[in-house]
Amino acid sequence: MKEELQQLLHSIRPVKTKFDLIRVGGANDGGYLLPNDLSGISLCFSPGVDVTASFEKDLLARGIKSHLADASVDGAPDGLEVASFTKKYLGGYNNDTYMTLATWMYEQRAFMGEFILQMDIEGGEYTTLLCTPPDVLRKFRIIAVEIHNVQTWFTPLAWPVVTTFFEK
Repeated sequence: MKEELQQLLHSIRPVKTKFDLIRVGGANDGGYLLPNDLSGISLCFSPGVDVTASFEKDLLARGIKSHLADASVDGAPDGLEVASFTKKYLGGYNNDTYMTLATWMYEQRAFMGEFILQMDIEGGEYTTLLCTPPDVLRKFRIIAVEIHNVQTWFTPLAWPVVTTFFEK
């Protein structure tokens, strides 16, 4: 297990790219460090909606509208101009409450262009991304995911999910 843990930590360590990092969003929850490579990105997909939307507001100031999704709220935060709002959670299957990332993109007719995915869905990130086909993930030039439930990674049921998640 020690060797597997070292491999995982090595695979998720920060790496230097040709792009400097910029903060998009607020200084606390809802703010993310992204590569300064937003030029040409046409849309953001942002599941997990909060009462504040500093990330989406910063993107909008750069000309990038966001598609929002969350079943726990009734709409976008007040004053935020969005491309769309869908009252569903993101997950690994489709029903009245959940939808897959591929289904969401299809319903928004997001076929052309490059996108950004910003995901803060309280643990649903594992199933959502593991169930997303690689050709769908390749549509996103930038993917920013808030990772949850780190304290469970070393349980026998979670470890294979976590390692497969980061491999993907």
